[in-house]
Amino acid sequence: MDLTPILNCFFDDVSEIKVSPIISGHINTTFLVRNGSEQFVLQKVNADVFPHLEVLEENHRTINSILEDSDYPFKIVNFQPTLKGNYFDEYEKVWRLLGFVSQAKTYLKAPNATLIRKATRAFGTFYKTINAHSDRYKIQNSLPGFIDFEHRAHQFCEALQRASTARLKQASPQIAYAKNCLPLLEHWNTMMKTEHLPSRIIHADPKISNVLFDEKDEVLAIIDLDTLMPSTILYDFGDMVRSYTNLANEDDAEAEQCFSPEFYHAVKEGFLEGIGEELKPIEKESLDYAGRCVIFVQGLRFLTDFLNGDCYYHTDYETHNLDRTQNQFQLLQELEEFLLNK
Repeated sequence: MDLTPILNCFFDDVSEIKVSPIISGHINTTFLVRNGSEQFVLQKVNADVFPHLEVLEENHRTINSILEDSDYPFKIVNFQPTLKGNYFDEYEKVWRLLGFVSQAKTYLKAPNATLIRKATRAFGTFYKTINAHSDRYKIQNSLPGFIDFEHRAHQFCEALQRASTARLKQASPQIAYAKNCLPLLEHWNTMMKTEHLPSRIIHADPKISNVLFDEKDEVLAIIDLDTLMPSTILYDFGDMVRSYTNLANEDDAEAEQCFSPEFYHAVKEGFLEGIGEELKPIEKESLDYAGRCVIFVQGLRFLTDFLNGDCYYHTDYETHNLDRTQNQFQLLQELEEFLLNK
């Protein structure tokens, strides 16, 4: 890939620039850019996932403004404008340049409870900071329908009608389990339709790889704010439970154990420490339930994509999405057993 036309939008002289790919995430394409002693992150935003790039720009500007005006303890990743002062390049209009946080490292998987507690505490602080001023700013939804669980269930039911006979047969155990679990979402959908749950600005992708750590494993920054949206904080807590407590790889369908009670306690303790007394009683009471719902819905999304012929998630083999489904459903079963006996 020749990135010269893109780089020319951001730099006067690109002759000495060195570019190397960064393997991270499934949506955007990312590169590390070295220009002498300076380093940047060059990223191509997936316009199929984020069709309204102006929303990303406005949300980033708004959130960074909030963080800069607050006692926010972590680094803020700002965007480097093009030579013409624009947010995205003028060539393909989907590329942007971000500041690079030096001496930082990330983890693709949570290694221990201590690190989990630090990460979830940092997210709690992030939520507390950005929502303290949310009445003065407007954050737009960059992914409409993303946290509409009723819609996810509807997509699954539609996929059942369209799926090939072969795939229906392959996924019959997972389909039966999913149908049995669909009532789990009824209370969630009711809460979302009423006004009992506060609407807060959430990250919507609070996995540990979106936290930068220093060499002493202290949090440096929270990154990847593209998915920011107003919704319920329960979604982010549930996704932390889903992504941090799974001891197995996400596509391991034959794991001896998925769920870690120790990691679950670390998620909850760190999150509550960070967000402080901001949560309403209904939010605190629903934390365990949120974990169950988010895990189930992610499994349902993998299963739906498998039934649809693997149109959304990248797959490396025919049953990749089905293996992901089985992993999430096993994680859910083990979490529910833990909650039942705690």
